Amino acid sequence: MKKIFISSFLFLTLNSFAQDYLTVSLAKSFSSFNFTNSKGEKDKTIKTVTKNAYAINYMQVLDTIFFVRVELGVKEMGAYSVLNTEKITWNLNYADVNWGGGFILSVKKAKAYLGASFYGSYLLNANQTIGANYYDMKKDNTIKKNDFGINAFIGTIYPISTSTSMVIECAKSFGLNQLDASSNQKLFNKALFLKLGFTFRLKTLKKNS
Repeated sequence: MKKIFISSFLFLTLNSFAQDYLTVSLAKSFSSFNFTNSKGEKDKTIKTVTKNAYAINYMQVLDTIFFVRVELGVKEMGAYSVLNTEKITWNLNYADVNWGGGFILSVKKAKAYLGASFYGSYLLNANQTIGANYYDMKKDNTIKKNDFGINAFIGTIYPISTSTSMVIECAKSFGLNQLDASSNQKLFNKALFLKLGFTFRLKTLKKNS
């Protein structure tokens, strides 16, 4: 992680042209789990739930085609299932940081971009309900407090003024950390995010020749 931050800093510093943007966004997350039980069987009864996510990110466009960005946010994750006649729900809230980059191209007035990022998340709270029974998963230490994984995203930026644009983004998140605190089961987060936000152009930097 330290090497990634150092490399990104050097890349930003040495480039001759850069544009800075600050984006605030709200997202709908369609969240679920990849779960494998102690017998190695995947649970296909786990369903997707709709949650919310909020984020602010800083993006720097380099040489008009490449960009790097760092994002901070809060995201709601979870899933639900039905066992016999009882509904089982999971609700997880995370503080989240993402760092990554990609390619950005101008398409008439708009800009289209494609990229990927690494994420690291810390569990703020987590609960499970089985019928009328409530369980605090974080307090009971039945789920790990840290998660990490990768995101793939595609989006568009459409200007509405000289300094403000509207952003629409679709992102797919793949959890890579096994979250179940027991050693004989496997649980991974996964989600699809549909984001809407506004981005503000901060400045343009040009290095003297």
